[in-house]
Amino acid sequence: MSTQTLLLVILAAVLFFWAVGAHNRLVRLSNAVAAEHEPIDAHLRARAQLFEQWLALADLLQPEERAPLEQSLEALRSALGALRQRPSSARELHRLIDAGQRCERERAALCALPQVQQLAAVDPGWRQAMSQLQELDERFAALAQAHRASVQQFNEAVCEFPALLVARMVGLKPLPDLLEPLELVEPGRAQS
Repeated sequence: MSTQTLLLVILAAVLFFWAVGAHNRLVRLSNAVAAEHEPIDAHLRARAQLFEQWLALADLLQPEERAPLEQSLEALRSALGALRQRPSSARELHRLIDAGQRCERERAALCALPQVQQLAAVDPGWRQAMSQLQELDERFAALAQAHRASVQQFNEAVCEFPALLVARMVGLKPLPDLLEPLELVEPGRAQS
């Protein structure tokens, strides 16, 4: 075996083991994102359930007033289910962000209706639901930090050379910051 052939074999072996190591690191970081996603998933499901309770309390609303929030809740549940299957999928994260923002816009529009504001002023169940939302969203800040850190580590690894090459080969892409667009209620801020 010539020296040149031996050097090529050694180089190929080094590249192979480097690629395996880079892949394993990316998989480990992807699994960390998935683990940090579980509490986020539970939070968003609890929030959606709270919105459903609001709809049940707001029986004075016409079907056309209720429909937008009901539809956005269905889209949110669908996005949560898809993301539960693939928690480190950039596409599914974008879908969840869109569904979460739409759901919050519909909730805000519903709360702006005069009959809902009147209900909020007199119904203790509605006020309790609002208080529960505020408590949920105050706890969300701690969840957001852990998830954001795992996503940031994953994104840094996916964008670093030479792991970038392995990420492209296996179809891994940087993940969007799921939490910034979903931090919809500031801690301590009362809502109607």
